[in-house]
Amino acid sequence: MARDIHYSESIGTSSSNTTTYQTKLSLTFTQRANGDYFILLSSLFGTNINTTDFRSRLTDGTTTYFDHTVEGGSASEVIPHFSLVRIAGTANPTAKTYNYEFSVESTSLTASLSDARLLAFSRDGADGYIETEGTTSANSTTYVNKLSLSLSVPSTGNYLIVFSTEFDTQSAPNDCGFRITVDGTEQVAALQINGDSTNWTPVGAVLTVNLAAGTRTINLDHRTNATTRSDIRRTRLAAIRLDTFKQSWSASKRTISQTQSLSAVNVHSLTATGSAPGDNIVFTSSFGGAAT
Repeated sequence: MARDIHYSESIGTSSSNTTTYQTKLSLTFTQRANGDYFILLSSLFGTNINTTDFRSRLTDGTTTYFDHTVEGGSASEVIPHFSLVRIAGTANPTAKTYNYEFSVESTSLTASLSDARLLAFSRDGADGYIETEGTTSANSTTYVNKLSLSLSVPSTGNYLIVFSTEFDTQSAPNDCGFRITVDGTEQVAALQINGDSTNWTPVGAVLTVNLAAGTRTINLDHRTNATTRSDIRRTRLAAIRLDTFKQSWSASKRTISQTQSLSAVNVHSLTATGSAPGDNIVFTSSFGGAAT
């Protein structure tokens, strides 16, 4: 059965200087009976000064699937946000509206939100998923396993590996490290900084991996970058079979690209020809840093 897909976007910039949540984007759909759905969310947010906490959440009015608090960077900086959510299936589904909302910690400050996108699609039988809402701590630079997904791969094929989580460090600024391994081989590893010890900062990524037939083990691990504790919660990991979509293409680059230019430089390219009529969805993710 073809996947059921729903999409909504709001590209323009919305601003808020209220502590009351404002709706940026909504997506309404009815799930198939007894079928799980995935929701992927991405956006760019900013604040007018770097001591401002930006708050965001995804809710259907009854359930809140995440609620993040992030300290902004400089007034000119925009910060990417990505999250994965699974919506469990029910026998008698009804239409639900999922609202992506945001606010700010003080009315004297201003937060902005742009390029917001919500994508929902039905889960296929070849997909794998695991989650834990609880908090796990790491107290050293040695990786601690958070999630381990045992995936039965029916035949060799490409999978989109997606993870998202929220993290907090007990001192700030400090780093929390994440990595994805498949059968013990590291696929991606990165450090993410937390600017405020009272925040729950979102982090997530997508990557394409070709998996051989059989049982594959996909792990999400985390660590600190120092001896101070870091915590992560609301952690979700999915392996999504790409050939279960009508068409799919992928391109990956694992090596580091560097630039000292103030102009944008190409990091990687993907060339594809889609079938008409129809929309195409593009996923991108990367980890970056700056050095002096």
